[in-house]
Amino acid sequence: ATGFGTWWARGRPAPLSPGLSEWRTVFSFGGKASLIGITSSLSMDANDLIVGKILGFGPVAMISRAQGMMNIFQRDAMQAIRGVMQPAFAREVRAGVNPEETFVRSVVMVSGVAWPFFGFISIFSLESLRLLFGPQWDAAAPLVPWFCIAGSIAAFSSLVPTLLMARGNINELVTLHLLIDPARVICFGLAIWLRPELDTFAAVFLLFYAASVPVSFWLKDKVQPTSYAALARAIRPSAHAALPPVLAALLFAAWARSDGGVVALPMFLAFMPVYAALWMMALVWASHPFLEEPSIQALLRRFRHSRD
Repeated sequence: ATGFGTWWARGRPAPLSPGLSEWRTVFSFGGKASLIGITSSLSMDANDLIVGKILGFGPVAMISRAQGMMNIFQRDAMQAIRGVMQPAFAREVRAGVNPEETFVRSVVMVSGVAWPFFGFISIFSLESLRLLFGPQWDAAAPLVPWFCIAGSIAAFSSLVPTLLMARGNINELVTLHLLIDPARVICFGLAIWLRPELDTFAAVFLLFYAASVPVSFWLKDKVQPTSYAALARAIRPSAHAALPPVLAALLFAAWARSDGGVVALPMFLAFMPVYAALWMMALVWASHPFLEEPSIQALLRRFRHSRD
């Protein structure tokens, strides 16, 4: 289906016959891409095996559930974003345009959504787990903020691999994974062995994500230098937009927590649209570029029209 769709999108009806003339190019790129996938899978699976061997099967499940709260955005939402950004970066590279401006804007867009999301999940980790999965996962709640902070940090570098792939710099991407993936296994293994506790895994996970950001930008700067001053200026509206709703969530949680330390479900559900509204107002207050998107502009015009 993918092959047929690509052939159709070419706009040239002439049939394409299979051939082996470019097999070296295909296998060179595909082999490196496969190596990246293999090292990533092995490193992530090794972490589960290490925790399972030292702590037992139950802690593996708790860590997986807590990490899954982060992955709602970091894996699932970012997968959709990467699918859009990779061809966008590639189009600019083919046109001879430096995609750095688009990269900076994409980081701003991602952080503008990621930081309020992770802030909400961190503050209401227990309530979110119970709403989505039930009270049997309560033990995973203390781990969720660690993973959410890691996800917030990753917002800076989540699209670096996408940019490298779009530029055709797969060698740098291979280097990134060969540096990070084995180090991840070694660090997690030593940490769990020295201190066999659940929060050890979460703390090392956070530290590893933080350390991965400068490594990612070091490799990116080899092929596409980063204007860190421009990035810092551009990211400021995301911080301004995240602060008011997160502070409001902290105040609400402190007020609404019952004796058991849990916000009642009706109050929690009622606060969700309030949090979303506060975030939208903060975006306007911060003059965030997110509001310049055509779909958001159309939504705002519809809202103003309904008010009139």
